[in-house]
Amino acid sequence: MSYNHGVEIQGSCNGLLCIRNIVEDMAIWNPSTRKYQVLPYLGSCKGYVCGFGHDPIADDYKVVKIIQLGGADGKPLESEVKVCSLKRNRWRKIQDIPCVSSFPVANGVFASGTLHWILTQKLDLSEENTIVALDLATESFREVPQPECERMIYQLNVGVLGGCLCVVANHGDARVDLWVMKEYGVKESWTILFSLASEDVVGSLRFLKPLAYSSCGNQVLLEHDKINLFWYDLEKKKAGDVWVPGMPFSYETEVCLQSLVSLNVKRRKQNGEDNRDIKKMDDFLSEGFKLVL
Repeated sequence: MSYNHGVEIQGSCNGLLCIRNIVEDMAIWNPSTRKYQVLPYLGSCKGYVCGFGHDPIADDYKVVKIIQLGGADGKPLESEVKVCSLKRNRWRKIQDIPCVSSFPVANGVFASGTLHWILTQKLDLSEENTIVALDLATESFREVPQPECERMIYQLNVGVLGGCLCVVANHGDARVDLWVMKEYGVKESWTILFSLASEDVVGSLRFLKPLAYSSCGNQVLLEHDKINLFWYDLEKKKAGDVWVPGMPFSYETEVCLQSLVSLNVKRRKQNGEDNRDIKKMDDFLSEGFKLVL
């Protein structure tokens, strides 16, 4: 799935998408059933990142906003954190964290019942970046141990691959390493899956996003620079471009598996397709631009 700059996907979980339009409305949508739930309006916020995932203990879906409050004019870095669950259908404040999103700003990655961001306490020092995790069941933050990368890393990003947390470590335009955490929370389980040199791809190496393994498991699908997809063969150590007819020039990708997960919105019909809901979702999307499916 890809989207343009009018409607943004904030996260994907169990076949559900958290989406936002250009007027800051947010909704949880199941594109397979066309059912959705619009979240209460929180207002327009400058400087924030989102996250979306599933709380397995309460069997609830939660949207998280980390809103930057300080950091300018010598003030300490500080963020306010708010959560909206589908069951409660209201925003509430939880534990604050003394850090903000690093550059480039990226939404949370969901793995092992936990949302993950790369956050920092020092805006000018990339080596101070930290993998911060929010457990959606306890709604508490903790730090995730990083792999033993070389010290000179220009950029660190988190992702998910095959259900495992992964890290993309960029060494400028020279090389990028992809690490996978085989056993969640165990530092020693970090394993380097592959290293990609600048001559292996066309363009900058700074914006790589792992998406999925091939069915046989010997290739990894990656998004590159928001303009193309390619397979990386783990055995042959070669990259091959993927051409998709009709794709826009620039896009971002999100993995969304087809599912029949219910949102349990009482006001919608319990059985059958509610055409009024579909019309309202079309109106929601039209505030920006339609998703490209």
